[in-house]
Amino acid sequence: KYILNNFDSFLGSDLPADKITSNTIDRFKDNRIKDGASPSTVSIEIRCLRALFYKAVEWGVLRTNPVKGIKLPKIEEVTVRFLRVNEIKNLLKIIQDDDNIDFLRLVLAYLNTGARRNELLPPLFTWDNVDFKENKILIHGVKRQTRRYIPMNKALLKLFKEIKRESPGTPFSFKPDFITHKITKYYKLAGINGANTHSLRKTFGSLLIQNKKADIYTVSKLLGH
Repeated sequence: KYILNNFDSFLGSDLPADKITSNTIDRFKDNRIKDGASPSTVSIEIRCLRALFYKAVEWGVLRTNPVKGIKLPKIEEVTVRFLRVNEIKNLLKIIQDDDNIDFLRLVLAYLNTGARRNELLPPLFTWDNVDFKENKILIHGVKRQTRRYIPMNKALLKLFKEIKRESPGTPFSFKPDFITHKITKYYKLAGINGANTHSLRKTFGSLLIQNKKADIYTVSKLLGH
């Protein structure tokens, strides 16, 4: 429905389906890119429209599919950057040596939950999200307003109990931009290149798989994919 709304808005009028040509689709594709849609998003939209028009041909509504032969936008290959075990040790030592215990705990929380940056910060995350009886936390996703539960391992359970004793107000009260700035600083001091805040999330998933603690499907659900 979202894709069709975009397409309908682009057409701007009640254009008969049999008047939609490959040129129309190409212009729609270029227009979406100019509007700031990512190549991945536009590729999904083109594939959806292609399937829709194939169904129209199957039903006899159209003779040909105007999306057939349309090239998808080029998508740059994304390298997934996660931290190696020695990099994690170096990073944690650098933060600890800086005597920044609160930030150290936040980084440990990211590494043990795979949460996105804002998903461990208020207002999305408060003590109401931490269930000490069931040993799990509730994550409110920043994308599509999803919810997911993540079991607390021993390290995470110990971490939140320590924070609860010392900071009963809220688990973490950092500003998002401050976190990005600070982690960049610590990466540089630890000699870690090509990583960002999101790399902590990727590390959580990669370690689960490397250590055979979960399969790829389970990891995807824990990450909120």
